[in-house]
Amino acid sequence: MVIVTLCKVTWLIVTLVPIFVVSCFYRWKSFKARWFTPPIASRTDDIDEDLSNYVLQMDDKIELSGKTLKGISKAINSFILKAEKEQNNNLLELLEKSSGFDGVEIFDTDRVQPLLHVEFVNTWSLPIVTIMCIVVALPNICKGRVENLLRSVGEGLSFTHLVEESLNCASEYVNIRKTTQILWHEVEHKCKWLDNSLATNVFKGKTTTEIVKWFSNKAKQIVTEIKVSTNGELVENPSHTLIAANSMYRITQTILLRYQSNTEPITKKQLFGHLNGIIADIFSACFTNIPRVIIMRCQESVIEKREESVKVVAKLLGKTTNIIERLETCEVPSMDDEKKAYIDEWRLYMKQSIP
Repeated sequence: MVIVTLCKVTWLIVTLVPIFVVSCFYRWKSFKARWFTPPIASRTDDIDEDLSNYVLQMDDKIELSGKTLKGISKAINSFILKAEKEQNNNLLELLEKSSGFDGVEIFDTDRVQPLLHVEFVNTWSLPIVTIMCIVVALPNICKGRVENLLRSVGEGLSFTHLVEESLNCASEYVNIRKTTQILWHEVEHKCKWLDNSLATNVFKGKTTTEIVKWFSNKAKQIVTEIKVSTNGELVENPSHTLIAANSMYRITQTILLRYQSNTEPITKKQLFGHLNGIIADIFSACFTNIPRVIIMRCQESVIEKREESVKVVAKLLGKTTNIIERLETCEVPSMDDEKKAYIDEWRLYMKQSIP
């Protein structure tokens, strides 16, 4: 009896999960058609297509009726609709501040002289978290606006890390993703950057430029001290502190170079708006990879993991529907899907596209 029971459980997993996958597939197939392949007219546009084609039968005598299949599909759609009610409104408001993808390029510039003889790769999340440390330190910015941005970025990072986990799997990217998770926890819960307080009273009375220079000088000091202690040799997996400090140095130097020719000093409000826009642009570019992540998650090959994977996909699809619909109105660069997964590839493409 135990063997029979186990066989029935296995049959249900193998049978129901592919149906779950197909139901999810119908909900986002229009996104895939637009972002990955040219639209092709097909009868698969009809959600009522015979789902039994996608069922792996372990016993020809055991079949699911059409009514049962449609019932399962309906239940799955309800699951997705429930997730849609959990749309991240704060994040959507932030994305509205994006006018394209320029922020992907302008958060860093080649005009900044490197502190290290080998530069680290970038991840989607690292510049976002680094920039947020600067934003939190800006005094005289409405506390409510900063808190809203913190919530928005927190929501966005959950999707960003999912993209990175799925598409940026090399060890160097994993190490940097761990760095951003540590940094984000520190800034969100402790209001600190590398153990330095970011409380607004710490920077009270300082101009915007002075605040940015403080971050830049502090970051340079940290990188230089680590270089001296290691005789300039970079280990295979550099410390989180070195990664964070190097990122801060490059971003703050880029900001200073951008505004050095201004006749009037940049205000905290102006810098806040500028950094806000960069974060929104980076999120937008990163999220163009979500349809591909959905494809990958639906293709989980290990049966024991497939059910949980598909549930994650259904929730992801429901929670990102409005985000993806918004991005459909943007002119996404015509890059290979593999390259589109990496922020450095975006930066290279955008530099080469400049007339």
